[in-house]
Amino acid sequence: ITNNTFLKTDGSGNLSFAAAGGNTPVFQMRRDSDQTGLSDNSAVKIIFNQDVVDTNSATDTSTGRFTVPSGEGGNYFLYGYVCVYSAGNIRGGSLRMYKNGSAVYFPQWQFGQAQSQGVFVTSGILNLSASDYVELYANINVDSGTSDLANSNGYNNIFGGFKLQ
Repeated sequence: ITNNTFLKTDGSGNLSFAAAGGNTPVFQMRRDSDQTGLSDNSAVKIIFNQDVVDTNSATDTSTGRFTVPSGEGGNYFLYGYVCVYSAGNIRGGSLRMYKNGSAVYFPQWQFGQAQSQGVFVTSGILNLSASDYVELYANINVDSGTSDLANSNGYNNIFGGFKLQ
């Protein structure tokens, strides 16, 4: 079995192998080190700098961007989460999804009590055409100073998605 195969059944319990192909492109990137200097109430682009999986060479780890490959337009499920910590008090924030430079999803969180850390998530289905690109931006509300992306295990900050078939 390789990474490009999966098991299927003929309905009577007989198993065989089939080539993977549904729901591609598939990608997931992560941030493999802290990203510092998230300014108060400023949308800061998150640079997801390491590929976990990228079936169609559609990610750019220098920019943290996913770009739809040629011939792969359609509906995509996209998701992301970041873990943020601050020496100041975090009052809330958002993890915003941008398509071609414009915000399309930006769920907001306000904490009832100030926190020293928080997790911000976003997800959605976008209709994307070839060469459209998607990026994530964090906008954190802190009492003073800046916030940083926590990265104690390398999987605290993730951006991924796949084409819906």
